[in-house]
Amino acid sequence: MPPKTYDYIVIGSGSAGAVLAARLPEGGKYQVLCLEAGHKGTDYLWARAPGGSLFMFDNPAVNWRYHSEPNETHGNRPLYVPRGKMLGGSSAMNGMVYNRGQRQDYDTWAAMGCRGWGYEDVLPFFKKLESTDIGDDRYRGRAGPVKVTEAPRLSAFYDPARARTLATRLRVGRVRVNGSPLDKRIAHGGFKLSGIGREWGRFGIDSFLEYKSVIG
Repeated sequence: MPPKTYDYIVIGSGSAGAVLAARLPEGGKYQVLCLEAGHKGTDYLWARAPGGSLFMFDNPAVNWRYHSEPNETHGNRPLYVPRGKMLGGSSAMNGMVYNRGQRQDYDTWAAMGCRGWGYEDVLPFFKKLESTDIGDDRYRGRAGPVKVTEAPRLSAFYDPARARTLATRLRVGRVRVNGSPLDKRIAHGGFKLSGIGREWGRFGIDSFLEYKSVIG
């Protein structure tokens, strides 16, 4: 049997790699191989349970467990930097919070010379990414691979905390167009949808992407 060949090999299945590896083969034009150092995939228990991030925060099976260099602003201490080592990369370890940057951030980048990074430039890609019943069609996507829902109000403290967060942003002039980050989460049907990389990776594997772990 002749060796299999690929048009593209994507190294890493994090938020960037998984999206790239899933999008390239659309339409059947390219053969794509995605290589991931971790060996945990879409069925890993703690990447599915809403509280599972706690069990991945210091778990060498799914976490590179990096540390920064000592920093004088933190008492010359190294800081712990957890980074995902599994399908979805670090996005598979998140706490389900989903929040876009504010319009001003993107428009400032564009004004500084980053052409194509203005808010109106990136908005179509945000919409293509998500599937949600939240908000207006002008700003929100309805048919993307990442399901975005509103977080349940599990505590009487939710609304006061949200109001205080918004009031603070109003005072410092940094109001987000999408509300408080307490509002949105990447979850559906009682399960955590573990970040952009995870869901795009799942989409690619189920559809047309060949995925291999480079660790047995």
